[in-house]
Amino acid sequence: MKNMLKELNHGSIGGMIDTIPMALAGECPAQYLEALGEKLVHVHFIDGEPRGHLAWGDGVLDMEQYLTEFDDLGYQGYLSLEITDGRYFMNPSKSVEQSIRRLYSVL
Repeated sequence: MKNMLKELNHGSIGGMIDTIPMALAGECPAQYLEALGEKLVHVHFIDGEPRGHLAWGDGVLDMEQYLTEFDDLGYQGYLSLEITDGRYFMNPSKSVEQSIRRLYSVL
């Protein structure tokens, strides 16, 4: 991603990470922040087992640690919830509310 962003060299294009593939690759937010700096502009902030797109608390990822890394390294971009697991289809609001409550409880 770092090489692609450098090659594109465009002020309106930045990097995005998704916590699920990041965790599956054995990586952490700090690695992306150190490599990309302010070019990292968006994070799909999702819990998993480690796969899946789960509400925060329904998976096993250390979401609090991820937030600490973002904060410690001065991340200023966006965090979005991408909760798409089928278990939430009948009541999607509940999973979003759960994630938001967890997010605000640690801020």
